[in-house]
Amino acid sequence: MRLYRSIGGQTTYEDRHITGYALIFDSPSELLYGNFTEIIHRGAIDQELVDSCDIICYFNHETDKVLARSNKGKGSLTLTVDDTGLKYEFDAPNTALGDELLEYIKRGDLSQSSFGFTLDPDDETCQKWINNGDGTYTREIFKIQSIFDVSPVFQPAYDSTSCTNKRNKSMLSLKSTLEDLLEFLKSQEEPEVKPTEREEPEDPKEDPKEDPKEDPKETPEEDPKEEPKEDPK
Repeated sequence: MRLYRSIGGQTTYEDRHITGYALIFDSPSELLYGNFTEIIHRGAIDQELVDSCDIICYFNHETDKVLARSNKGKGSLTLTVDDTGLKYEFDAPNTALGDELLEYIKRGDLSQSSFGFTLDPDDETCQKWINNGDGTYTREIFKIQSIFDVSPVFQPAYDSTSCTNKRNKSMLSLKSTLEDLLEFLKSQEEPEVKPTEREEPEDPKEDPKEDPKEDPKETPEEDPKEEPKEDPK
């Protein structure tokens, strides 16, 4: 699943050289989608991972506006993992697009950076959801599978006021993230305990042995004793 995150780190330039941080470690995001914050921990990425990816720097996440590229560590885009996070650098192209980017940065219209990444859906240890107890959640990310995009942006990548291309990516990010959150919430639910059916006591089984039958021979009745006759006097 592809996710997009933006930070408020300053994007700067000198002559035509652009510098910024696409990712900052251990820094809580603002409330995302109205219900959770996110922290990407130090160690979630390393230089080896970055140098193994094909990462494109787009202008405001618009895929037809390529500013630079790093394909497995080589190209016009320089990416460095340091103690702060993921730093990117490139020279703005000598094109109308490059000039437009520099003008927006110079005027202060554009100052944020964003990056796109994936998580391994089969790795249960790559992330952790925490219930904050106030209706919000915290997602901690410990391992990123890949990075595919870094971009200087005007607004967060999933903002509804962005362009169509960015909005489509936003919906993909939203769907994936909410699926993860719903999965977490499901795991927090207590299993439903079904009431056990009350078992009716079983009728005592009849003793298979029949009661001994009475002796067919009738017991002779004793003759009533005659009362002794009084002797006549």
